[in-house]
Order: sequence, then structure tokens, then C-alpha cells
Amino acid sequence: MNKFTNTQAFVQQKTLAAHRWQTFDGMRKEDSSDPWLNQSRTPLTAWEKALRPLGPSNRGLFLLAAAAAALAALVALNDWRDSGPLRIPAERQAAPAAPPSKNASPALRYDQRELKPESTSRVQRFAKCISPAGAATYTDGSCPADARASEVSVTPDVNLAEGMSQDARQASMRRNSAIAQSVLEHERQVAMNVDSSSTECAQLNALIASIDAAARQPQSGLEQDRLKDQRRRARDRQFALHCR
Repeated sequence: MNKFTNTQAFVQQKTLAAHRWQTFDGMRKEDSSDPWLNQSRTPLTAWEKALRPLGPSNRGLFLLAAAAAALAALVALNDWRDSGPLRIPAERQAAPAAPPSKNASPALRYDQRELKPESTSRVQRFAKCISPAGAATYTDGSCPADARASEVSVTPDVNLAEGMSQDARQASMRRNSAIAQSVLEHERQVAMNVDSSSTECAQLNALIASIDAAARQPQSGLEQDRLKDQRRRARDRQFALHCR
């Protein structure tokens, strides 16, 4: 009974598979004979072409390059303006010297006479030679043939203090001596303060050591308070003197 049932089921499956194959083959034949599927594809129309995405455009890159070129040209123009030739202002004409006042004091004229060197001063003369290139040289001989020569006079015996009167020179010497004396006195005072501070610092160190030794001994409460106050005052003095 089971064998018959299995055979019948196998026959039914085979029949169903054959029926499905016939159905698929018939549909394929119908599709191949359909004229709509076999007709050729017509070219795209204008509206269909508009639907297609556009290709990459170089317009943005062109605008960016143009902006960069304009910026570079503007920077170069500003640099050229900054580095252009400087405008040298015209030299101002020197104002004419004011005429001497008729009410000039006699003392001022006396000082001007004092500033003049004495007629007995020794004068030396040298030759100033200017070459065609503009270089200047000084010599006590003659200049070369192609150089332009001029004479220069100097007074070697006149120093910076020669223009001062006798009274002004004496006053300057007294003033300089007073300044030097005050500086020397200040240095001496500083040295004395350093020595005295060192001595007092040593004395304070010895005093604090003796107070500490006495405080370690049996003392009354009043004596301990006195030693403590004395030590505090000694330490304050050390701090004021910057003792080490």
C-alpha cells in the first residue's frame, strides 16, 4: 500500500513539473513575437535630454582664478606705490640772521671777547685735497695735480677750557672739587655703616646664644618671660640690620 502511494505521488510531481515548463515556454514564445518589444529605440527627445544631469562645469574655477589674479594685481600695485620714489621736500631757506640789538649789554660783549683765542696762539696750516671722485685727504705737503686744494688752519695749543674766563675756570674747579669731596664722604659713610652693622650683628648673635643657654636652665616664670622678650627684641634688631 505504501509503495503504491509513493509511486502515485512521484507521477503527480512529474506531471506538475512538465505542465510548468510548457507554461513558461509558451510565455517566452509570446514575448519574442511581441512587436512592441522588438521595435528599435528612438533617439532622446529635447525634454528627455533636459532630464539628464549636466556634466561638471569649470565656471566656478574660472571665477576663482579671476578673483585671485585681481587680488594679486591689487597687492602688486600697493607695493609699487609704497616703494615709489620718495618726494624730497624743498629745503627751507634759512631765515636771515637778526641784526644785533642796539641795547646789548656790555657784559655779553665782554664774554664774547673772552671766548676769542689769544693772538699769540700757535697756528698750523694743512692742505685739504679733494680728488675727482670726491674723497678728501689732508696733508702738510702739496696736493696731486688732479685734486682740488684748499687750506685748513688749526690751533693745537687751544683746549676745550681755553674759551673760559679766569673766574669761570676757578669756579668750575671749586665746583668739581666740592662734588668729588661729597662723593668721597658718601663712600666713607657707607663703609662705616657696613663695618658697624657687621659688628652689631655679631654682638646680637652672641646675645641670642646666651639667652638660649639661660632659658634652658631652670628659671621662674617671670624670668622666662623676661628672657623671651629680650630674645624677641634682639631678633627684631637682626631683621632691621639684615644680618645673616
